[in-house]
Amino acid sequence: MGTIRSEAGQSVLAKVGRRGDHSTMHVAAIDVGSNGVKFSVARVRAGGELEVVERDRVTIQIGANLERTGEIGHECIQRLADTVAAQCLRTRAYAVDAIAVVGTAAAREAADAAALQRAVGDATGERLTLISGEQEARLTWEAVQRRRPSTDRAAMIDVGGGSTEFVIADGKEEPEIASVPLGAVRLAARFATEPRWPAGLCAEITAHIQDVLERNVPRPTEPPDVVHVTGGTASLVAMMELGGLPLRADVGSLLAEIDGASLDASAARLMADRLSSMELPERAERLGVSMARARMLPTGCLILSEALAWMRSEAFVVNELGIRDGIMLRLAEGRSVG
Repeated sequence: MGTIRSEAGQSVLAKVGRRGDHSTMHVAAIDVGSNGVKFSVARVRAGGELEVVERDRVTIQIGANLERTGEIGHECIQRLADTVAAQCLRTRAYAVDAIAVVGTAAAREAADAAALQRAVGDATGERLTLISGEQEARLTWEAVQRRRPSTDRAAMIDVGGGSTEFVIADGKEEPEIASVPLGAVRLAARFATEPRWPAGLCAEITAHIQDVLERNVPRPTEPPDVVHVTGGTASLVAMMELGGLPLRADVGSLLAEIDGASLDASAARLMADRLSSMELPERAERLGVSMARARMLPTGCLILSEALAWMRSEAFVVNELGIRDGIMLRLAEGRSVG
């Protein structure tokens, strides 16, 4: 694992202050995840506030390859490197002062992770840093707490493509952190290989999730006062719950509407049951998403549902924040990322 800092470890915020309140700086984060490459650029304002000015994602499900072979594969590695290079090129329009490129669950687990790091370095001149599940959880938690600070008992669940991260905090001591190999892409590649889910598959997947949680995640003795949930699964559950199906075309405005929304925990299981009852092509058409994304949505919903039950939570708050937001906060402050 490596560390990433802004220029010579210098705080971007300090440079903003020297240039005056009317000057702005930019930071960028690229996350090579199990379900694709995500890209964000933020403007750093005096006082340390970040304003995201551009974000994008390219779906490349390396988690599915990993589940089958244990490797990402040469062709996929080259596609990933080209994608990261294109996103790095886009940062030039903002003259970014600091950038970090990180790899999460699938990248850190792959047998050919070193080959991926070399390819990204050759294509971009930037280092791809592989971060642990615990680091991933801390970065996301910092972003959530900056936006919605919690003084009482709070928890966070981040459902990703290859792993799910948990943070359990009581506002006094160091939070408990766990990262488990439960991801929407990972479970879809392992269990949901047919266009229609056979009878009993929901129960089989649910039993697997419960077993992993029981063995790896500390359970709060009392329900947290608030459970923050991040990741694409939570966003889609909220969009379907609040906006209906098919999903609205103006996804950008819908994302802004769901950020901070509070939903009943039952929404995740109801959505899992609803989506898993559809044939894969129907699911993709109804949601207006790719077949690859449609395949993983029911497994993501099951993970979220069981994670909420394990947290003893009857509701959750949707957060349109993630690891890239935490990375950019650290870059702006000159702190290490990995």
